[in-house]
Amino acid sequence: MSWSVRSRRSTLSKLTLRRWLCFYKRMIKIFCPDNLLEAQCLKDVLESHGIACHLGGSYLAGAVGELPASGLLALYVEDYDAGLAKEMIEDYLKASPILEESARIQED
Repeated sequence: MSWSVRSRRSTLSKLTLRRWLCFYKRMIKIFCPDNLLEAQCLKDVLESHGIACHLGGSYLAGAVGELPASGLLALYVEDYDAGLAKEMIEDYLKASPILEESARIQED
């Protein structure tokens, strides 16, 4: 391998690492969901409203038994979206399901 190819690879890996660090530094943890299903639902809600979101720890769920069963998952958003994202998560968690009977009563 020539020197120029090696230097390009190291430059690319440094740029990739630098971009990842810049991306990660702007993201802050806003919520620790209880399970992967809840985490994915909340992530989908945030992304459907245009908020960039990262679900951290989703691949660690397969290691339960070797790792603690809780505290592995976290939702991260960019710092300027944190306030709105927290409000949306609170609204999502406070919401109650609509029962079929109450929906029929409201239609009549």
